[in-house]
Amino acid sequence: MPSFILITSVLLFVIALGLSIRFTLNKKTRIACFLLAMLWVILSCTFFVADYFSGNGIDEATVYHMQYGLGGAGFGEYSRLILVSSLGLAAIVGLLIYAFFFGRKPEASKTVVTLMPASLFAALLCNPASLDLYRVSGLDTAPAASDFHQYYQKPELSASRNHTKNIVYIYAESLEQNYFDETLFPDLMPKLKALSAESSLFTNIHQVYGTGWTIAGIAASQCGISLVTPSHGNSMSGMPEFLPGATCLGDLLSKEGYQLNFMGGAQLKFAGKGKFLKNHGFSTIKGLNHFKKDETISKNTSAWGLYDDQLLTLVREEFQQLQDQNKPFGLFALTLDTHHPKGHISKSCRDMRYRDGSNAMLNAVHCTDALLSDFIESIRALDKDKNTVIVLASDHLALKNLAWDTLKQKPRKNFLMIIDPEQKGQIINTEGSPLDIAPTLLSAVGYEANMGLGKNLFDTKLKTAQSLNKKLPSWRDDFLEFWEFPQLYGHATIDLPGGHISFANRDLKIPVLIEVKPNLRTIARFQFDRSAGHQSFVDHISEIPPGSHFLWIDSCKNMPSSSEKAPKGSFCLSGGKPGKINTVKTLSPKERLSIKELRNLMGMKS
Repeated sequence: MPSFILITSVLLFVIALGLSIRFTLNKKTRIACFLLAMLWVILSCTFFVADYFSGNGIDEATVYHMQYGLGGAGFGEYSRLILVSSLGLAAIVGLLIYAFFFGRKPEASKTVVTLMPASLFAALLCNPASLDLYRVSGLDTAPAASDFHQYYQKPELSASRNHTKNIVYIYAESLEQNYFDETLFPDLMPKLKALSAESSLFTNIHQVYGTGWTIAGIAASQCGISLVTPSHGNSMSGMPEFLPGATCLGDLLSKEGYQLNFMGGAQLKFAGKGKFLKNHGFSTIKGLNHFKKDETISKNTSAWGLYDDQLLTLVREEFQQLQDQNKPFGLFALTLDTHHPKGHISKSCRDMRYRDGSNAMLNAVHCTDALLSDFIESIRALDKDKNTVIVLASDHLALKNLAWDTLKQKPRKNFLMIIDPEQKGQIINTEGSPLDIAPTLLSAVGYEANMGLGKNLFDTKLKTAQSLNKKLPSWRDDFLEFWEFPQLYGHATIDLPGGHISFANRDLKIPVLIEVKPNLRTIARFQFDRSAGHQSFVDHISEIPPGSHFLWIDSCKNMPSSSEKAPKGSFCLSGGKPGKINTVKTLSPKERLSIKELRNLMGMKS
């Protein structure tokens, strides 16, 4: 806050106060001026108190506490300040009462009657508190360039028929549409290709911004939004909740009474899959750790987890159990065998080869063709009431693998087919993306639905609809809002044995890099697999925008500026701004740091 603004406001107030002491106003003007003066005092006190604690005047943190209270604040620590401030405020109020309502003074001229309220009004306008409140209200900024909310539809659904259907949804790892192209891979997918003729086959599903890896594909297909994170998307399991601000497919179906189950052969904690599903309506979520506890399940696993033949057998058994419950359900599963770079061959098709068998990736894809087609046929046979919609979809396009050179010879699309016992086979060429899967699926199940940026691809009116694909990158900040990153206020507690830092009622997993914006808004960044070439925390620090600061909690050995005296295996907390680590502090097992200490650590003005 420029000092001349504060000085100008004070001078204008003093001029008005001096005139009030020197002259008598008529009753109405006197009361009006007294109220304006009181408002100036209240705003000034609010500003100085807020600035004392935040060093940033009245900001979003101040507004937060005004809205939600100060329960739990350590008022005892500031008892002397509170006492002195209260006495000072009382003295100022007493002076104002005397100035406006007591004393024998000559009657004010018309010039004074005009000048006094004008001075008070001007003092209010340039009061630093007024300017801060104007800033945090957002009125001082130009309208946002983003037109995100012109396209985003609040997720909601309504039944379009009397009876809705069950769902079996298979996310097929990297099983993109080009694998089905006979000119690229002759006879690679004969069984699924035959099944697709009986399905609604969507041939124009583009991979778009924020949908290009497993959890991103899952989130896009269920929430109708691109998955945008400040770190690599697979690292966001460090957040206490996954997209807490989003309403997704599972949220809507669970409210409709659906039992939602997920089964995947990999670790649920990877990429936060388990957290996403738990936060969004799924009640039963099974991953590798669950299956390892079952003595009847083979412990022979691939590098990623259960082989697909085992997983699909378990999914089939789960389907039978869900059918017996006589309750609507959604059963979702994620396969693994076609994971890059070379795939994994399930035991049941070790003797199956694609052509000469020289390409391990294509052998795995060929095996998956047999496993998935057999699974789908078995589900159709078990579906006695013909009341189950089956979805087979790639989670994302294949990443670089042993078939890469052939895959990229043609434009690449995601695979999506929906088998509805009441629907004949059809090919749908409407342009779409994973964002459209949820409303399209809900339409097949028996609902009309809005789902974020998604659209119902069964709707023939969409054939000429304008694609949103080019707009998605410009909505990055809008997508980040669905994470509801907390604001740094009060204090932070670091619990090394528990592996987290806590503030604003959120727990963030350690190690973590926390970007702190000037208004104390935070964005958390987590580490992900540096061996695979992903960014390190040092890389992330270099990308923090000017004006922001950071807090970094990590093993001391990973910090370039950490003390050489730090004990082996210890953790450190550092703070600074882009390009500069200001301070490094070796942490004890449990630490409690005030906002003032954190600001000092980062080098933020206090």
